[in-house]
Amino acid sequence: MPLNWDLIGTGDSEALLRPRDIYAGLASRPWPYLRHEQGEVLDKWFDRREQRDVVIKQNTGGGKTAVGLLIAQSTLNEGIGKAVYLTPDNYLVKQVREEAARLSIATTDDPYDPAFLTAQAVLVTNYQRLLNGRSAFGVVGDGKEPVDLGIVVVDDAHAALARTEDQFRLRVPASHEAYGKLLELFAGDLRHQSANAWAGLEDEDPTALAPIPFWAWADKRHEVLKILRPHREEHNLKFEWPLLAEVLHLCTATATATAIEIRPSCPPIDRIPSFVRARRRVYLTATLADDTPWSPTSVPTRRSSPNPSRPAAPPTSESG
Repeated sequence: MPLNWDLIGTGDSEALLRPRDIYAGLASRPWPYLRHEQGEVLDKWFDRREQRDVVIKQNTGGGKTAVGLLIAQSTLNEGIGKAVYLTPDNYLVKQVREEAARLSIATTDDPYDPAFLTAQAVLVTNYQRLLNGRSAFGVVGDGKEPVDLGIVVVDDAHAALARTEDQFRLRVPASHEAYGKLLELFAGDLRHQSANAWAGLEDEDPTALAPIPFWAWADKRHEVLKILRPHREEHNLKFEWPLLAEVLHLCTATATATAIEIRPSCPPIDRIPSFVRARRRVYLTATLADDTPWSPTSVPTRRSSPNPSRPAAPPTSESG
């Protein structure tokens, strides 16, 4: 897209709202032009930016990182609020920040950085930093004011689904004193449900698997609370307990010879108000279980070629 010189030096902030214009206005661009699919998806997102949840699906190597960063910067420029870019791990945090530096986009990995808190820089961090019972962004009931967010960009959204489920899963190992108490509490229910499975637990058979009947779990939820709550500050529970304590009776529990695992059927994401109340949430992915390309909440992209009879040439440079 050619740079509109009529807008340079006018002080018109509208020139810096469209992500394509933000890139075109860079004094030093890491590559001459955005790829066609990058420009296409950025335009589609900008036209639908008031839609709260948008899924952007691009092929691997299609430049999703640059797209997510430009979207985050566009939201900052628009004055919508603070911007967070989430990645699966710290290694990718580093990669994203390096990409942002090439795009002249200010970032930080510290949620307490004044540049982030004043919406002057994009916070790049991992999923766990946001989604845990001791979240720096605030958790319902912790007494802290939740951090107000303008946009959350979730990179590798398919991986985020699995990581989120892990964060909302509480595991009590067999070595913990609460394991024995829970097993004793539900011994009769487990034995009645399956004598063989119960025998496997007693024999410490590593293949033993015994789901605790949901009616028994619900009926004895107060006893479960009394067993687990005293350990809420311990390492095994402290990051999960604040997320599950209020929905413990709705969880399912499974006993094995090595642990008792407690998990909700649907992660209570509302325990993280900063994410729930974010004005915009953008999910970047190359793979989703629902592969519908034109679903109402998705912004699909395609590789294109100037000549439809010939395949598109491979990109000459990487952009995220």
